Amino acid sequence: MRTITIVTNQKIVDFHNATFHVRHEQSYTVYPFVWVKHGKEYVGYCSLTKKVYDVTRSHLTVLGVNDFIIEKDECEERERCLNILCDYNKTTARSFAKANNMKPKCLEGRWTKLVAYWSQFNLSDILVEFKLVGE
Repeated sequence: MRTITIVTNQKIVDFHNATFHVRHEQSYTVYPFVWVKHGKEYVGYCSLTKKVYDVTRSHLTVLGVNDFIIEKDECEERERCLNILCDYNKTTARSFAKANNMKPKCLEGRWTKLVAYWSQFNLSDILVEFKLVGE
């Protein structure tokens, strides 16, 4: 069985059902990101939708981007998330490029393929498929 590394500083309630601690405040809710190291890349999953939020090779991003807030039916990551099927998502190729310090031309003709590729992954499936480190 292959092994994956889960990188999160959030309380994990139940690995196999991909349930993570969510903090409800008065006017907003805080959801954790779950980073899974896969080869040289880290894949960031949204704990609300269990879908891919972002992919990076930067360890600093993984350490610094721990959670996101939904307030008044708006997600703070709405313009830079790869899960374009999410009801909160407003990401375009241009906004994604800007958020990732890329020139929009880099994504011309690639945006649809990029989103289609990453949309097939689900955190719940990943956690069931692999043996978890520390288990």
